[in-house]
Amino acid sequence: MSKVSSWRPSPAMVVALLALTVALGGSAYAATKIGTKQIKAGAVTAKKIRAGAVTSAKIRTGAVGTEKIAPDAVTGAQLLESSLGQVPRAETANRAERAALADKATMAESAESAQAAETAQTAKTADEFSRYFTTGVVTLSKGEETLLATIGPFAISGTCEDLGGIARRSRTVIETSLPDSYLVSDFNSYSEADFEPGIPAEIGNDYGDDEPTWSAGAENEEWLAASPDGSVVLRGQATNGVYMFGGECVYTVSWLNEG
Repeated sequence: MSKVSSWRPSPAMVVALLALTVALGGSAYAATKIGTKQIKAGAVTAKKIRAGAVTSAKIRTGAVGTEKIAPDAVTGAQLLESSLGQVPRAETANRAERAALADKATMAESAESAQAAETAQTAKTADEFSRYFTTGVVTLSKGEETLLATIGPFAISGTCEDLGGIARRSRTVIETSLPDSYLVSDFNSYSEADFEPGIPAEIGNDYGDDEPTWSAGAENEEWLAASPDGSVVLRGQATNGVYMFGGECVYTVSWLNEG
């Protein structure tokens, strides 16, 4: 009888084959069963992701929290601008804002200029007003004389003359204390060398009897007097009347000191 020999694997061989089977089967299992639960936190790094592999279809809304995204990781090149609404018009908005600010600045500057002009005009008016003077209404009786005003070297006086009966003449005269002064009036005209101290020059006149008269309106007598150095330049009007305001002779004199 023939003897059939049989081959049996050694225990070591059995262990090796079993290990190979488990290893192959385990890899296939792992390839089909690895999910997000099987990935350890922080295991997948930037180096493990192929460039361009992550597309919008692969990004689930809310899948990655903001704390998981590195600062400045997503730049403009990775964004779809049309999805951002008004952001592409941000520069236009900035220009509009700058234009609005410029308009406000221009308006403020215009308002400031207008205010400055108004202030200047107000100051000019105030200055002119501070240079304006008047004697008010002064009344005299026949034969009386009074000093109406003194301005620099000039003295203005009023006299009430008796023309006989009830007729009266109210006269306004001006004198200077400085040689070579200047005067022009509707009654007298003196050059700088002629208007000297001691010369009373008439600048206003009105006369009549008991009928009230008043050299008002266009009949006001205009006059101009100036000191030799020009420090006092008076431009004024003299208004005279008779039998007005309870007086036999009446005077008002006003002037602006332009010096």
